[in-house]
Amino acid sequence: MDMSLPNKKYQPFLKSLNELGFCTFQIFDDQEIASLKSLYENNFGEKKIEQLYASHNSNPVEQSLKINESIKNIVEARLQEVFPGYNYFVGHFMVKGANVEKEFPLHQDWNIVEESVYKSYQVWIPLQLTYPANGGLFVVPGSHQFFDNYRSGSYSIPVVPFQDKLKHVVTDLIVPSGNVVIYHNGLFHASHINTTAEIRVAVIVNFVEKEAPLYFFQKNIATNSTDLYSISGEILLNYLPDLEKGIVDEKIKLSKSLATCSV
Repeated sequence: MDMSLPNKKYQPFLKSLNELGFCTFQIFDDQEIASLKSLYENNFGEKKIEQLYASHNSNPVEQSLKINESIKNIVEARLQEVFPGYNYFVGHFMVKGANVEKEFPLHQDWNIVEESVYKSYQVWIPLQLTYPANGGLFVVPGSHQFFDNYRSGSYSIPVVPFQDKLKHVVTDLIVPSGNVVIYHNGLFHASHINTTAEIRVAVIVNFVEKEAPLYFFQKNIATNSTDLYSISGEILLNYLPDLEKGIVDEKIKLSKSLATCSV
């Protein structure tokens, strides 16, 4: 894979991304962050957020598709300065309510590519300064290399509730507005409780290698195999409630099957 970049200032960060599974740096300007804030306010400004709110699976599909396209229009060009060999896949808002005394536990995200061959990354874009007290992220460096596993609504995802004995292996992230956190889909990451009186708003965007076929990984117990169904960002948003339950609509095309189930 060619990781050459038109702007060399990003190369040290991407070295960290490969070795540690994540990196963070400044990329967006005030105007771009303001555009994302306006998009959020115009759609959800009057909504009361009590816990953790993900816009892509909490609204009518038409609205999620429009928000996805609007996010793409704001962030795609800038992010492709970092990842010229990658494509935008899907984007949504992730909001943590104020005074929420519940963390989002350590977990991995779905894999949408065959990770032994291709890479995909999550790009976390906070719309304000984020830090532990207001529900900021924490990660387990290097954990993207722990397992060679499939993750989906069919396979579910590993979840690890935070415990004091894990403190020495996690890293808290303090991320100013305009900065991003980029991480492998397989990295164990989480967010702290929000002890402040303000909601914490972030945008999450997925970028994938241009050459990578995109799949939903369906566990087939009957044949001890994994069925790979071809997807796009639009397909994912259209069928997400069912896919989260491991239900694949007949309109989604089966591409191929892998010999064995993931462990």
